[in-house]
Amino acid sequence: MNILSIISSKDLSYGGPIYLCNSQKKFLKKKCKIKIFAINRLSIFKVLLYFLGFKKIKIFNILFKFNLIHFHEILNIRIHFLSCLLIKLSIPYIFSLHGNLDEWSVNQSYFKKKIFFYLFKKNFLLSSGLQISSYEELKEARMFINKKNTNYFLIPNGVEIKVDEIIFKKKEIDNNIKLLFFGRVDPKKGIDIILNALKKLRHSQKKYSLTIIGPAKEDYKNKIIDLIDDLKLNSYVTILKPVYDKISKIKILSSHDIFILPSYEEADSIALKESLACGTPVIISKQCRLNDVADYNCGLIISNKSEDLILAIEKMSNRDLINIMAKNSIKLINEKFTSDLVNKNFYDIYFDVANGTRLAKNWSCNNIIFS
Repeated sequence: MNILSIISSKDLSYGGPIYLCNSQKKFLKKKCKIKIFAINRLSIFKVLLYFLGFKKIKIFNILFKFNLIHFHEILNIRIHFLSCLLIKLSIPYIFSLHGNLDEWSVNQSYFKKKIFFYLFKKNFLLSSGLQISSYEELKEARMFINKKNTNYFLIPNGVEIKVDEIIFKKKEIDNNIKLLFFGRVDPKKGIDIILNALKKLRHSQKKYSLTIIGPAKEDYKNKIIDLIDDLKLNSYVTILKPVYDKISKIKILSSHDIFILPSYEEADSIALKESLACGTPVIISKQCRLNDVADYNCGLIISNKSEDLILAIEKMSNRDLINIMAKNSIKLINEKFTSDLVNKNFYDIYFDVANGTRLAKNWSCNNIIFS
């Protein structure tokens, strides 16, 4: 089985899509051949020419080599020109939503997105499937795409990091509590909430420090630096460059005491799950959509307010509690979110789409009825 995975860019700073594509390609190499293509390499003008028939035979021959196409982007006009071609050629394709239909995300440039979905709604409806990562995401996606024959499939993100909970080394926590934000530095991540909480924690008996690690657009990074200056937190906050390789991630994540992600909206954070995989408990907002954190007792779920975050940090600043949560964190990932398990589920979906069947259990989310 040959699969073409299409993303906007292979730049690792783009986060989830390229991470997941690389993971699938490695895990499924014995069962199918996956080619990853960054569609932003092509100008919109050139894609339009292809759509209108330029080099038609060559393009058709390339596309016919694949059993299905997996789009990891939905708000890219290039992809929709291509999906129109796939409809004409009867080549099946699927979309991964990656949080683009979450309420917070949709409300950013709402009217532009409304027009976009109106123009290209047919492409979603004629796809073989739309991947969502949680029931919450399914509920919000249906607000935009809710036709009777729309096929969703539920597969959460998995992570490759794996630490054995049996040999896990306990965290030696004293009065110095090391907080961590790890991931894309973006307005929706709630970094301002963390900084405002840290300002008030300066007067605590314990000593708190915060490390911020991740890719950022220069203008927003400068806003964060200005906020740190305004709150007089320069001696409490360290900003480091992005880290992508697995060994460095494990070293950084496991060396901190609490991972914090009070996002205003989050589809399915890989950084959050990598932190749990390294035995670092978390404090997350409800919008992170990972209720397993509470079920497995490996962190706290709060509203995205500084006051709630302060209380959560103070509650978790306890060596015994953090070490209990650390083991539970590793257990959660090993039981539910390893890349092996997730990619096996993807293979079942790929098999179904390529063969016109519906055997995979992940399609069952279509039976969910929300009030």
